[in-house]
This record gives sequence, C-alpha cells and structure tokens, in this order.
Amino acid sequence: MMPHHTPFTWWRLLLLLPPLAAQGQSLLYEDFEDATPGDQPEASASPRPLRENIGATVALPVTPSEGGPIGIAIAPYSGSPATNYTGEGQYLRMWDYDTGVGLGLEYNFVDSAAEQISLLHFALDFASTSAALSSSENLRISLGEFYDQDKINLSRGSNRPFMLRLSNDGQIELSMTDADSVGGTFSTDASHHLDIFINDYEDQTFLLPFNGDDQQLYTNSVTVFLDGVFFGQAMLDNTLNYRLQSGNFGRLGFVSTTATVGVDFLVDNLEINELSLTADPTPVPWPGDDPDLSGDEGEDYDLVLLDERFDYKPGPLNRISRWAVSTGSPELEVDADGTVDFATGDDTVDGHYSLAFYDSLQVKRAPVGDEPGPRVYLRTDLRLDGSVAGLEATPLMGLQNGDIADRVTGLVWVREGSTADSLQLGLSLTDTADDIQWSPVEISDQQWHTLVVRKSYGTNDRALWLDPADTEATPDLTVAVEKDTSDSSVAGVALLDTAGDMALSLDNLRVSGSFAMSLDRTPVERPQLSVTQNVGDYTVDAADYFATFTGNLQLTRLAVSGEDLLYSGDAYPAGGYWNVVSEGSIGKNVMLGDQYFVMQTEYVFSSVAARVDGMTLMLQNNDEDNAATYALVFDRSMISSVVNGEGNEVAVTADVSAVSELALSTDYNTLQLRGVTGVYADATAGALVVEARMEPREVRSIELYPSAVAVTSPLEYQVFQRETLEHGQVEIAGRALNDADTVVVTFSGGTPLAGALPTDPVNISIAANGDFAQSIELPAGGWYQADLSFQQNGTEVAQETISRFGVGEVFVGAGQSNSTNSGTEPTTPESDLAVSFSGGHWQPAADPQPGVHDLSTKGSYYPAFLDDMAAELQVPVAIASTGHGGTSVERWQPDYPYNYDSYLSYARYNGLYPWTLYRLGQLGQGGFRAVLWHQGESDSSHEPGVVRTSHEDYYHDLKNLIESTRTETAWDIPWFVAQASVWPLDNPNGDPEISGAQQQIWADGIALPGANSDTLGLEFRQPDGSRVHFTPEGLAAHAALWSEILLPYVEQQGQSAVWLEQNMPGAEVLEGTNWAHVGGFDWVWTESFPWIWQDAWGWLWVSGNTDGWWMYHPEASAQLGWLWTSGELYPLIYADEIAQWTQRDGDSLWLFGDQRWMHFDAAN
Repeated sequence: MMPHHTPFTWWRLLLLLPPLAAQGQSLLYEDFEDATPGDQPEASASPRPLRENIGATVALPVTPSEGGPIGIAIAPYSGSPATNYTGEGQYLRMWDYDTGVGLGLEYNFVDSAAEQISLLHFALDFASTSAALSSSENLRISLGEFYDQDKINLSRGSNRPFMLRLSNDGQIELSMTDADSVGGTFSTDASHHLDIFINDYEDQTFLLPFNGDDQQLYTNSVTVFLDGVFFGQAMLDNTLNYRLQSGNFGRLGFVSTTATVGVDFLVDNLEINELSLTADPTPVPWPGDDPDLSGDEGEDYDLVLLDERFDYKPGPLNRISRWAVSTGSPELEVDADGTVDFATGDDTVDGHYSLAFYDSLQVKRAPVGDEPGPRVYLRTDLRLDGSVAGLEATPLMGLQNGDIADRVTGLVWVREGSTADSLQLGLSLTDTADDIQWSPVEISDQQWHTLVVRKSYGTNDRALWLDPADTEATPDLTVAVEKDTSDSSVAGVALLDTAGDMALSLDNLRVSGSFAMSLDRTPVERPQLSVTQNVGDYTVDAADYFATFTGNLQLTRLAVSGEDLLYSGDAYPAGGYWNVVSEGSIGKNVMLGDQYFVMQTEYVFSSVAARVDGMTLMLQNNDEDNAATYALVFDRSMISSVVNGEGNEVAVTADVSAVSELALSTDYNTLQLRGVTGVYADATAGALVVEARMEPREVRSIELYPSAVAVTSPLEYQVFQRETLEHGQVEIAGRALNDADTVVVTFSGGTPLAGALPTDPVNISIAANGDFAQSIELPAGGWYQADLSFQQNGTEVAQETISRFGVGEVFVGAGQSNSTNSGTEPTTPESDLAVSFSGGHWQPAADPQPGVHDLSTKGSYYPAFLDDMAAELQVPVAIASTGHGGTSVERWQPDYPYNYDSYLSYARYNGLYPWTLYRLGQLGQGGFRAVLWHQGESDSSHEPGVVRTSHEDYYHDLKNLIESTRTETAWDIPWFVAQASVWPLDNPNGDPEISGAQQQIWADGIALPGANSDTLGLEFRQPDGSRVHFTPEGLAAHAALWSEILLPYVEQQGQSAVWLEQNMPGAEVLEGTNWAHVGGFDWVWTESFPWIWQDAWGWLWVSGNTDGWWMYHPEASAQLGWLWTSGELYPLIYADEIAQWTQRDGDSLWLFGDQRWMHFDAAN
C-alpha cells in the first residue's frame, strides 16, 4: 500500500527501501486511514494515557505548563491542529505537555515469543509539530521482545536494546547504554523518513543493498538511515537476551517521560518487514568499541550488595523473611538457631527462592559510572549435619538474573564426597550439570565452614575457596573461560531446593564486590525504606513489608515479611482498588520526595505516604453525589484470625461487619489496619474484603502497620506543638498484640530548650485490646529518642525505637501556587530541625513539599522559612503544606460546586477545602501554631482598572473560609493572611480590590497580617512567563517576610500580660480575659500578642520595654516605617522611615516635619 501523504513521494520511498526480494514477509503496516479521527489507535498495549479523544483538536501552539495536555489520537492532515507541513489522509499525533506522566504506544508484530525474528527493517514518517519545544524532552522509539500483556513494556531500559530519541527542536539521537550514542539534527519545517535495520544474529553478518550502496549489517547491531542517508550504527545494548541468542524481536514501542517542556510529534506509515538476505560466508566482526564482548575480569570494589544473617523467627523461608519463591515449590525453613535447613524431608520439591540486592542494585557485565560490576563475590557459611549418601550433583545456590525469574547463574553445586559423610563442592561454566568441575577440598565434619565463590561477568571466570585464610589465599577451584555465555546482569541471590532431604545447614550469606568485603563479618543492614517510580508504577520496599501500586492506586502486591497477603484471583480488579460510580482517568500521578506519591483523577485523589513502620493511604472522594469505597482484598486462606479494635475476634461472613480497626494475622505475621469501615468474606472467590467507605467529598486515611506492635505516636521526625515556650505534651500511643501488658518508655538525646527529659522510665499500661496511650510533658527541643520496651510480667517481648521526634512549632500552609511547590527550582533547608508533614509521614523539609493538593514539584518558601524559625527558636519547626496553584478564593469555599468536564481546567481543583480541613483535623486542636494563607494572585486584576474579583466578594469568601475551619474544628484557629495581589507584568502595583480586602480581614480581627509579597519585585521573580513565581532568592526573601512576622508572634505567646504590665506603664490586665487597659491606648485586645487590637488604631504589632516600644501598623507603617514611642512620650510618636516626629490625635497623625495631617483607617 502506498503512503497517503505527499512529503515523501512514491518514487522516493521506492528509492529508500531495499529491493523487494530482500523485504521478506510484511509483519506490520499502519497508515491510520481506516480509523475515525479523534480515536486512539488499536495497538497491542492500551495507549497511555487512557483518555479517549483528549486533546485531539488541541490547536497549536500549546504553551508547556504543569499538567498540560497529553494524548495519542488520529487526526486528518486537513483538520486541527494545523501542522507545519501538509499531507493527505490521516496521521497519528502523540503529544505530552504533562509532568512526568508520559505517553506510551506499543505494537506486537508477531503472535508469540516463538515467532520472534532476528533480521528486520522498520520504517516510518515523522514530523515535529511544535518546533518551539526544547531538546530536554523527546519521543523515544524502540523495538524489542514480544510481550503478551496489555502494558507498556519497552519504557524500561532493561527491556530494550536501543532507543532512538526525537526532540521537537530538531535533535535526533541513536541512544545506547553500552556503546557511544550517535547524535544529529533534522529540519523542523518538513517531514522526514526513518529506516532502521536490525541484525540480531550472534554469528552472521549481511550485506544490505540500500539506496544504490551496500551497507554491512554487523552481528547484534542496529543501523539507522535518515531520509535515505546513513545516520548511525551501534551494537545492541547488553540487555535480556539480545546478545545471547537470536530471535528476540517482536514488538515496536513509542514512549515519552516528559517533565514540563513537552513533546509533540506526528507519525505515519509504520512498516515492519522481515528481511530475507544471504549471510556473508565469512562473518564481519563488529568494528566499533565493545568492551563487553572483549571480556573484562574487572577489579574488586568495596560494596556489600546483600548481607543476610537469617535472624528471623522459625518458619518457612518465604513466610518469615523477604525471600520470595521464584520458581516451583521449595520448602526450606529457618530453624530456631537462625540457620537455613535443607533437610526438607520431601524428595519431590523442586524450586528456588530469590532475594534482591540492597537498593535494587544490579551487578552489570558492563558497569557504567558507579554501577557495580563486573565482579561479584558470594560468601556463606555451610555445615554438614549428617550423611549425604547417594546425593548426586545438586545445585545449592547462585545469583538471580535481574529480569528472568527462572534464570539463576553462578551456580554452586554439591554432591556426596569421597565418603557418605563428606560433601564436595563444584562449579559449572554453563550453569548446567554437563560441565561441573569439582573442588578437591571437601567438608567432612559437622562444623561451620566458610565458602567464597567469585564470578566475573566480564569473562565468565569462576573461582571457589573453602575456608580462605585471607585475601591472598589461592582458589581451591577455578573454572576457565570457554565461551561467553554470561548474563548481562544479576539483581539478587538464589537458594535452590531440589534435592529433598539434604543434611546441610546454611547461614551468614553475603554478596559483595571484593574478596575483603566477603571475609569481613561486620553486619551491613538492608536499607530500611526505598520507594521507586517506574512511569506510573510505584514500589515500596521496607524492612518488614513490600508493596506495589499501579494505575489509580491499584495495590497489586502487599507482602508482610515475605508473605503475600493479597487476593490474586480474577474476581476483583486488584488487591486494593477504588470501587466508585465514576473513577475517571488518571489526570496526574507524581512522586514528591522519597516517601510520598499521589494519583489523581476527576473523581478521586489518592496519596501514599511510606514509612519504615508502615504506610498511610490518604483517600479523597471528590464525587459530590455518590459514596465511594476503597477496598483491600486479602487471600482468605492466608488469614488465620481477624481481630477488631476492641480486641475481639470477628466472625467474618458475607455481611459487612462495621469496624474501624482490624488486625489480620497469619500463622507467622500480623497486619494492623486503622481507618477502615467494614469487613466481609467472599466465600466464592476465597477472599476477605476490608473496606473504607467515604461519603461524597469525604477524606479518609487508611493506616497499615505490618507488625503485631504498632507505634502510632510519635512517628519519626514528628513535631508536637509546644503549649508554652518551654514545654509541650507528647503522646505515646499505639497497639501491641503480642501479650505485652506494659510498655516502658525511656527518653534520651536532643537539646531541651529549658529543663530536662525525664530521667526515669515511664510505665504505660497496655489495655486488654492491646491499646496504649499516654501524654507526657517534655521540654521544648529535639531531636529526642524514645525507646519502647514491651514487657509481659517484667520480661521484654518486643522493642521499638523512635529515633527523632521533638517539641516545637508546627504551621499549616494553604492558598495558591506561592504556597506550594511552584518556585523556579526546589530548595533544601540547612537546619536539620526543619521538617514537613504530608498527612501520613514526617520528613526533612526539602522541596518538593509533600501533601500539597496541586502535585507541584518545584520550590517553596518553606525550607528558608523553617531555617529562619529554627535558627532563632532552637526547636524543631514543621510545615504541613496543603495548597493548590492557580486557585481563586472562591474555589476554596466549603460548598464550592465540583466540575468534572476537564481534569486540567476544572476537576483537579475539586476538594480543596476538605483536603486542608482534614489536615487541620489530623493535627488537632492546639496541634499547630497557625495557618499561613498566601492567595490572591488568581483573584487580582491582570489588567489595571479591570476588576476580576471585587473587594466585597473576596472579603466574604475569605472570611467564610476562615470561620468555617474554626467552626468545623471547634477551635479558634489563628490565621495569618498574606497581602498577595500583584500580577507582576500586567499589574505590578497590585490590585487594591484584593489587597484592600485582605487588609480589611486583618482590621476586622478575622485574621492576622501575614507576609506582604506585593513588595517583592521582578528581581525576585521567575525570569519568564507570568513572573508570578519566585526564584530561590525570591523564595528566601518571601520566607524572611513570614519569619519577621511570626518570630515575635511565637516568642511572645503566653507573655502578653507579663509584657504589658512590665513594659507599658499603667497597663492593667482584666483577669480571666484577653483585655487590658493601657493608659492612652485605652482598652486593647491581647489574645494574638504581640499583635494587639485597639479601636482607633486597629491592629498593631508591639515590642520593647519600659524605655520605649516599637510599633508596626499595616497602613501607617507602609508610609512611615516603624513607629517608636514610650509611656512618657505618647501620644508623640517617632516615624523611623521619614525620620520625623508625629503626634496622634484620634485616627490621625500630625507630621511635624511635613506640617500636614495623615489620616489612617481605624480598620487598617
């Protein structure tokens, strides 16, 4: 079929293609002519994102922005968008202006792995539809192995042997991992044609007639032509099987992983043919550099990849540890003495376990930079426990391939030695029983022996030592190189159970990069927590649990220790999923920091905060009309008991039992859940379903603790709001289901601001249901450590340590983008006392701040603000940021109607008020110092003289928001409202409608004055775009405005009566109230001291002593600067900014130097 558009005329295409005799079988041809414009193409994997028709008519140009449009759709050349070249018929447009979501499209061009091919030609036409975009983002094209699942697979680097990058500004690169990449350019004002040829044979080369010349297709190579001209050639990357065997190609893929710059391309006429060429009689070797194939034994490197001491409770290896069954049904157990027992007693077992290296590291055959490889050492202790008579060659242990579960390499073999009471060790080059070589040294006593095996992935050499004295010891056995058969990488260690009853024990297994590290016995602990993201999938790897999420918070795996608890059948979508009337489509998913990630659709908002001790799932139902449920589905056969929050066993039936807490126990592990609403059994499916039901607009958290002992307070890095400047209450709380009757708490560490930590342990009784809770007064300061000893009749049965918590200051941030992560770049606090609270975990306060509603990912003023506060106050200081960029004050109203028409335009704003209100409730009454509100730019006029939001409307909406939070929390929450009304380029002087409303909020006593960001000029703002957001210097300046206001406010808390009586002559505090009578000031209200309220002046900030005091008045000080007076001089007042004396008379000031009156509004 001829192409349907004209940029490449038919004669040119014939010129570019190899002769028809070389083309062989046609495997794929797609010209998009049979589809309906606006549809997504039919492919082997559902296109990502799953949004039908989204953006199909989005006109060019598109301005890149956070949360911009993304999509894959078929469009006509004659329709929208208007492209930068013309053609006939239809094409496929792929565009991504989003933030890290990424698009994907993949086609299988064979029907099974058995039909994959080795020699092929791929061609397509393409054009840049938006040449204004930069080369920092690109559309990526690759080919690889057939994949039988409806998922994007070639996005992973380990699954593809090369990648071709196309950038909208005309950059093209053949990007390789194991070889030099090839770069070039193309014109952005025309379309182009690509030809890609792949030879996947290891021992055959071919001469390709192409465009009048002969092109050599070397072994394991990819060759690229652009517009008929040779562009580049490279060796296929050393991933999966691409260098080990032929016949690896069956899938074509397109993918992007953009940030905010954007990708926008059209493609047409996709064509894949199997080539039919005659191999050269004498293969031509690859002429380029290839360190992998030459082989490199490498050098030792001091890195411990895994240190496994098997210090678990007794039980099956995969149910009491992180070891997972990779193949078969092995039955190894850990004994009471913490060793692995190979005497399973069952001769029919056959399979193996695997355990991943720390931090998901892989030992690579061709390491790059700091990657480990190509050597690896495996060390373990072995003990012969009895006779091994009749034991034939049996694999014992090895190294687990990184991508293929059933592939184990570097195998150690065992068999009966010279006698029935001795064991012989061996190695094989090919990891089969065909070529094992046996060590002359045997284990013949029932003592522990140290085995060390080295494998070099560069040359495939292997060596074995038994009880080496030091690193200079000569190997007892070496296996020489015969041919290159090594895998590209390994990612873990494997234990094989294939011999049935074998009288052998194993302990102290270590994998490292050097002989010295192998012999070293210093314990190296597994990292306590790792959260990783792969496009839209997330993995949480913690010491005691493992979880994977995909899509819209679908929980696909949850393992406690190594025990998988979730239901895996077909009756439910996943082990955890939203059950809603309308789920919507993923508008955004993003990771904020190292422990927190979020998925959002039009109808639900989901976040996961991962901690070492568990996870918090924060769930928001943004459906105004319908309830929603998040369900956790467990394998009923795994659960041996279900206990509710009262400590009673729940008889789980098909009817929903109302519960708020549950403890699910297996024979070996316990999972505690809090924040749920019900549980029921599905006998037909064999499932146990735990629900968390949410009413319309409701926010709820599910807390998961993978242990019989859960400490819910304090959490790591938690800050408790102090009650006075010198002390605060710290709650010690949780649940212990291990028969303990008392928890004994010992405090240590930190730097108390005043006083000292308790020197004696604190005993807290544990209730019959396992709950414990007690508030303990501690001095302000941190970081403190709490050691909790759980005891039964005085004997310790468990121990937990919270190593960092403190008593200090907590603030809640709310508003629009300058209250979230929208600065030009992330910043990091210098103080280790600066932390953030996401709603589910506490962490050092590096940007991006977790817990924001807009999922922004850049910088905020909070790190600098917390630094300022912590440096002055010398206590931990925390922020809980909840804002959303681009929001008007109207969108924050409790009853603001939700909109589901478009995620980008409307739906992402759904649920602002409930989100922040829930955070206030989590912290509780007195649990934070104040709310810091920065908002107004979206309401201010972007054109002088044009009212966007009136003074009255803004005042009404902000007043309603503040008072609603106070009503619903039953607490008169202090609010600080910033002056934020500047739209820098269009209205640099601000909008008096908005700034006036904000000032009236102060004047009416509804909130206290916050930072005046209107004073921050363009030198502090982003250099492009709207210039609303701040540079790092601007963020620091913004932070200083806030800390200048809040530092004296905090420092004077609880001191109003003392300060007034000591520093304002004649001041009398009315006992039991917040009112005081102060001479010429008459009556003042002092609850928010050092801000005081007086009828004539309105709000005043005061500080000083009996010699005089400084005052700041929001209106007068804007012109006069700081004001100074004393009890003797008043009503004479000195104005610092204009350097002259004034005299107050009612609501006016007489300026002696200017000889004029200045009138100020009593309401500021």
